[in-house]
Amino acid sequence: MHKVIFSMEAVAMVQSYIRRYRLYYEELYSDSGLWNEDMIIEGYQAEAIKRYEEIFDIVEVHLEKEIVSYKKDETIIKWRSRVLFVSFEDDDNIRTVTHIQIR
Repeated sequence: MHKVIFSMEAVAMVQSYIRRYRLYYEELYSDSGLWNEDMIIEGYQAEAIKRYEEIFDIVEVHLEKEIVSYKKDETIIKWRSRVLFVSFEDDDNIRTVTHIQIR
């Protein structure tokens, strides 16, 4: 099994996705006039944290395997209704995630 670590660039890409997700719903429900808008926004904020953790967990579980299918140093991981395009580098038993694109 490989130890999986994430480059700063890969972490920044996931953070950007999560930030856009959270801000979209915060802006959508802010000043909506709904009696429970704060509760709705808090729910989406909690969901953003959950998604952030899920992305790293699923990538780690997938890449710690000895053989990763797809192309050399790239793989596709299905996550919810999305697809994660992940690039990585191997160095002995350490696999570094260099890029994560979420579509």
